Amino acid sequence: MQDFKKFILQIQTLVIADNIVEANKENSLAELREFALIDILNLPKEQVVQQVKYLESVYEIFVDFWVNYDTIPDYTRQDHQVTFFQCLELEEYFIVIQNIKVPSSKITEQLLHDLLEIIKERQKILRRFMRAIENVIEKAGKAEARIEIKQGSPKHRFKNNPSFKFKTEIITDLFNLLKDYFAVEEQAELLKLLQITDTEVGKLLLFNGNGNQLADAFKQLFESNLIQGCNKAELNLWVLNHFFYKDKDKQRNYTEKYLNDIISSDTKVCQSPILDVKKREGGEYGIFPTQRIKKNYNKY
Repeated sequence: MQDFKKFILQIQTLVIADNIVEANKENSLAELREFALIDILNLPKEQVVQQVKYLESVYEIFVDFWVNYDTIPDYTRQDHQVTFFQCLELEEYFIVIQNIKVPSSKITEQLLHDLLEIIKERQKILRRFMRAIENVIEKAGKAEARIEIKQGSPKHRFKNNPSFKFKTEIITDLFNLLKDYFAVEEQAELLKLLQITDTEVGKLLLFNGNGNQLADAFKQLFESNLIQGCNKAELNLWVLNHFFYKDKDKQRNYTEKYLNDIISSDTKVCQSPILDVKKREGGEYGIFPTQRIKKNYNKY
C-alpha cells in the first residue's frame, strides 16, 4: 500500500512557492495513480470498500474547500490578494509547504489563479482515480463489492449532508425556469426540493422534457459552483432519487449510467440545453433560459 499512501499524501500536499506550477508538478501523480490503483485492487473486497469510503472522505475535503471559497468576497481577490490568500485557509484542508512568507508582495493574482487551478486538477485526478476503481470492479464482475461501495440510499445520505444545497440567490430564477416543465401539482414540491435538498417527496417528480436537459442543467450549475456541498456522484444519486422524465410520451426512470454519462463525464452532450450559466456584470454567475418552452404543463 506504499504507492497508495504516497498518492494520497501527494494529492493533498500544496507547495506555495514563487513558481507554484513548477513546485506542484502533476507529472508524477499520473504514474503514481496507476501504482496506487494496483495497490487497491490487490486488496480483499472488504478492504477495497473501506478504502473507497476513505477516498470519499478525502474528496469531501476538496468539496469543503470550495464551499469556503464561495464565501470569500470577490473584491478581495482583485484588490487584497494577501487577504484573499489568508481567507482560503489552506491549512484547514491541505498539507501546506509554504516557501513564501505571508504577507508578501509575491502573493499575486497570477499565483492565486495557478493555485486554484492546481486544486481543481487535484480534485479531478482524485475523482478519476475513484471512478477507475469502480470501473475495474464492475468489469471484473464483482457486483456485490460494487453494491457495498455504493451502499446506503441517496436519500439517507442527503438527510445527513446539510452542506448539499443550491446557492440561495439562484433558487428563484432556477425554479421559474424549471417550473413549466412540471405539472402544476408538482411545482410546490419542486420548489421545496430546490430550497432544501433532502426534502421528502411522496413520489418522483416528472420532468416533461428530454432527460438529458434536466441532467445537463444540474451539471452546469455544479460546474459553476452554484450547487455546493456535494460531488458529482452524489448529485447523480440525488437526481436519480427525485426525478424521472418523458421519452417519446413514455415515462422513464433515470439510471446511474445515464446520469454518469452526462453529469460526471462528457460521454453524452445535451444538444438542446434549457439553461445557460453566465457571469453577470458584477462577476456573479446567473442562469438564463436558452430556448422558449413550447408547452406549459400547468394547463394539463
